[in-house]
Amino acid sequence: MVEALGTTRAEESLDEVLETMFEFGGSSAIVLDEDGSLAGIVTKTDMLESLTWSEERQLPIQVFGTDLMAETTRDGLAERIEDVTRKYRDMRLLEAKVHFQEHTERLRGTPLVLARVRLYTDRGLFIASGEGYGDRHAFSLALNAVERQILEGKTDGRTKKSATDSELAKMYGWVLSD
Repeated sequence: MVEALGTTRAEESLDEVLETMFEFGGSSAIVLDEDGSLAGIVTKTDMLESLTWSEERQLPIQVFGTDLMAETTRDGLAERIEDVTRKYRDMRLLEAKVHFQEHTERLRGTPLVLARVRLYTDRGLFIASGEGYGDRHAFSLALNAVERQILEGKTDGRTKKSATDSELAKMYGWVLSD
């Protein structure tokens, strides 16, 4: 948070908005309409995303072990991940990572593959893995496990227990003290 807030008008260019952010040392600016009422908030992240917009929307997905992808493509993985995020709770995908790792075991010439999927979303972090014969099978198993986590409302690193007063004081320290 900054003490002084930068404001901008909806009709101003992105360059002017960015200049306002730098002037006030903030990472966001408040957007006002013609009446001076709040119309929205624009962040530096919004501005960076606007620089990468194109007719083809591409998901922010990183794939490791691409040499093991015999049955799938990066676009195919991105489509399936996008289907999952859209299907459940209309969540916004911030970043996706897929890791493939080959084991020495084979079945009829097809290697046993471990696939790990990490989805960073506005609803939390979802991580799962799956082993299967071939990259498509392993990825499907991992993505199915992620779907189960989303349905159950589980995210990695979060607990459903409410924090006690001592835990809150430990996390927030002086903020909660009188």
